[in-house]
Amino acid sequence: MDDPEVATALSELAMTPKAAEIGFLLPRIIPDAETCRERLMMLLRDPQCRRPDFVLSGLWQLKQPEHSGEIVEAALPFAGIPILKAS
Repeated sequence: MDDPEVATALSELAMTPKAAEIGFLLPRIIPDAETCRERLMMLLRDPQCRRPDFVLSGLWQLKQPEHSGEIVEAALPFAGIPILKAS
């Protein structure tokens, strides 16, 4: 992120659907932890997310255990586990 051209390219990529493919790097690309978490969660909630493992790695790096329930709920569909909602 020290190179302005690289930083610009990575920042632009971080806002595309392909960002999941570099999800583990997003905490270094998006310096604000809350903004980064929101972007990673958006990617994880996308059923077309191609690399939920990379997104989860990025979320883990943020070290925000208060959001663990939300993260697990968003990740369950990728494990083939249906989410049951209380009615």
